[in-house]
Amino acid sequence: MTSCFRTQSTARASVRKDGGTAGLRLHAGMAVSFFLTAALFFLVNLIASTAAWAAIPNTVISNMAQANYTDGSAPGIITATSNTASITTVFMRTPSTLEIFQYAPLSGAAVPSLVLPADFSTSGSAAGPFAALPAPVSVGGVGINLTNPVPLVPATQYHITEPMFIRIIDLDQNQDPLVRETVLVTVRIGTNETEVVRLTETTPDSGVFSGYLPTGPAPAVPGNGVLNAQSGDSIDVSYTDAADATDTRARAVLVDPFGIVFNSITGQPVNGTAITLIDVTTGQPATVYGDDGISRFPATVTSGGSATDSSSNVYPFPAGGYRFPYVLPGNYQYRVVPPANFRAPSTVPTATLQTLPGAPFALVAGSRTEPFLVDPGPALHIDVPIDPTGTRLYVEKTAQRATAAVGDHVPYRVSVENLDPAAPVTNVVLADRLPHGFRYKQGTVRINDQPAADPAVSEDGRTLSFSLGDIAAGRKVYVNYVAAVGAGARPGIAANTANASGDLGAVSNTALAQVEVREDLFRETATITGRLLVDGC
Repeated sequence: MTSCFRTQSTARASVRKDGGTAGLRLHAGMAVSFFLTAALFFLVNLIASTAAWAAIPNTVISNMAQANYTDGSAPGIITATSNTASITTVFMRTPSTLEIFQYAPLSGAAVPSLVLPADFSTSGSAAGPFAALPAPVSVGGVGINLTNPVPLVPATQYHITEPMFIRIIDLDQNQDPLVRETVLVTVRIGTNETEVVRLTETTPDSGVFSGYLPTGPAPAVPGNGVLNAQSGDSIDVSYTDAADATDTRARAVLVDPFGIVFNSITGQPVNGTAITLIDVTTGQPATVYGDDGISRFPATVTSGGSATDSSSNVYPFPAGGYRFPYVLPGNYQYRVVPPANFRAPSTVPTATLQTLPGAPFALVAGSRTEPFLVDPGPALHIDVPIDPTGTRLYVEKTAQRATAAVGDHVPYRVSVENLDPAAPVTNVVLADRLPHGFRYKQGTVRINDQPAADPAVSEDGRTLSFSLGDIAAGRKVYVNYVAAVGAGARPGIAANTANASGDLGAVSNTALAQVEVREDLFRETATITGRLLVDGC
């Protein structure tokens, strides 16, 4: 009878009894297997060097096996020892993770995290040399204690003078479990500012590397250990695994982004809007600080203008732009006073606003004067749409085909929307201007998919006027019609515009639709016209 015993290891040992002699052989990289007859009693030991469990790359792990057994043909215990089998450990590549955080001691969402002192390259390159960074300092000049876990939250934007905390998780950079190792991270603003930071492993065997980089005001000084930035800058953070060039990670964050006040019909910035930051708890203007976190900053600013803090620092704003650099955590609300011929809050749907020139906009809580919560962190980033007064209609126009030739028919579809959520617009008229050489085809009008009367046509045949009557609050009216491409149509892009108006000065934007007029195959550019006369011949 034959018995089989099998155990798993990093080697294979086989015991062979042949003609009264016994042998034991070990093979690296296989399972340990023993096949013995029932008469054979045995004990096998695998003996590995202590280095086998250190898991250090490029370590040689040696194994041997020893079998003790009895055989009925000989007295006592027989011992057989195998040869030595060796394997060498190698790295197993793992993907890295790049994370950026900001200091948030008052946030309930903050996670205490280990952060070690960091170094920076004084040359601004990975070649070094490296020097120690000073301890990080929060906005307002308060030192951050690194001997305890630091309360951090994920960051998408930073305030100037606020330290940037960086964490890399890359397990295959944990090469020695007994040593805290380091990795390099590159931080850039455009092409003028580059800082290289050396992060240290949080514990000797973690594969997690942490550090920080101070930020400060422009001008940029590469390799000074401070990321010098100005409002509106984009910070690019990147990491590449030193042993695996295919393992790269990158993140981008903003610096003190400006909020923009913009025209809800055109998307263009609007200057002259007064914005007051209100503390919802007190109902009074909020306490706002400047870039240093100490100087008082006005609670009311004007878009496109400038502001001055209590330390006489001047903050110029771009067209339509405004800022409240630093506020304490709390509940806030905007009080918006737009310039003449505008009103706030906007009633234009967010989906429509995000199609305008200048989009995407930061349309969030606060954009329409709603209350919003401020957690500890950087400057607010809220864009504010305002509606031109009288502009209560919105027009969209599309051509149902992209190209046409002389003799073809082009279907058009126009929508007219009443943006006012509360009041109707009465006596709405849609004016549609056809391209040169295009003519309206009678009997093709459909309003809301129902047949309707032909429009009034101007003397030159190009302007169509559709009487749409009243449009209820928040409703749309759809107009469909067909135009023929005449002999006078010019090859190229034929633009068609439309706008609407109503009582009490209600007007719309100007919508545009385009069709490319092409020559027919083999068609000459000249057109011959004439008459055929039938006489008595």
